[in-house]
Amino acid sequence: MTHDDQVDESAADDGARDELAALARGPRGTAAAAALTGLGMGLAEMRFDELVAGPLVVGVPAAFLSVFCLWQVVRFTPASVDRLEAFVLRAGGRFTPVADGARGYTATPFRHGDQPRRFGVVRYGAHGTRIEIGHLLSSSAHPRAQLVERRHAYAVIELPERMPQMVLDFGHLRSFLGIRLTPEHWDRSQLVDVGGGRRFRLFVAEGGEHVARRFFTADVVRAFEEVGRHYDVEIDASHLYLLSMRSAASGSDRRWEKQRNLIEGLAGTVVGSPVWDDVRGPRRGRGPRTGSLVMDVKRGVRVVLAAATAAVVVLSAIVLHAQGLLHV
Repeated sequence: MTHDDQVDESAADDGARDELAALARGPRGTAAAAALTGLGMGLAEMRFDELVAGPLVVGVPAAFLSVFCLWQVVRFTPASVDRLEAFVLRAGGRFTPVADGARGYTATPFRHGDQPRRFGVVRYGAHGTRIEIGHLLSSSAHPRAQLVERRHAYAVIELPERMPQMVLDFGHLRSFLGIRLTPEHWDRSQLVDVGGGRRFRLFVAEGGEHVARRFFTADVVRAFEEVGRHYDVEIDASHLYLLSMRSAASGSDRRWEKQRNLIEGLAGTVVGSPVWDDVRGPRRGRGPRTGSLVMDVKRGVRVVLAAATAAVVVLSAIVLHAQGLLHV
């Protein structure tokens, strides 16, 4: 490598780290702007009685946006990325500050987001397989899309063979401040009972039911029940995905150690499963022929419309009451 190559590589690394720092600051700036907007509307309401409707209509959404962004700030702190980098330097592996694209991953957040970008990513080996822990940013190409960007935390465990598409939906990706906003969006005809508790809802693509029942032994079910306290789970092709709205490395060092042990423990349980002999069979490396999971689109639309209607009704009632046109 020449001196010029070293300079170019160093500049690229510095650029990636600057970009990573900008991604970490993104929610903070949006939260501050939304909070100032809500505060300004509130002060206007106190100063001018005739402006009651404006502060309520603008201030309430601004306050909600501020809380949402602050929620992301807490769950995706720059310290969590630093902790991941420090870990991979000790344990061996690779740290990537920012990477464009989904890297071929097919879990729901990777497929449904525009222009996916992964940041604060580590890849290393454990229990005879590869593990990737990182963060996903999905947004639109529109220049104002920063207001609607989504952050997800994820871990990916590489599987020995291809598997049918499966989803264990514990509701982590559809909850906010502990409140579940929408029900599961997979068609209930795809539910497969493999044991487990009330929250253990396994959806399996058509044709993969026998593989699922073989794979989810009592020990595997217990392992996934433990994982389900923190993550939603998807299995597709040669990858197992753990998905959450909070970085695995956020919080205290003790929490990060527990999260890492949980992920690596699941990797060991999955890789040691006897199902791989059945999946491999005479068609090694290709996996069983199955369909894809089907979303219950109509049910999802009904829930979203009902929530939007309720929000409009409540906000309208507040505005009318504030203007003296509605008496309770």
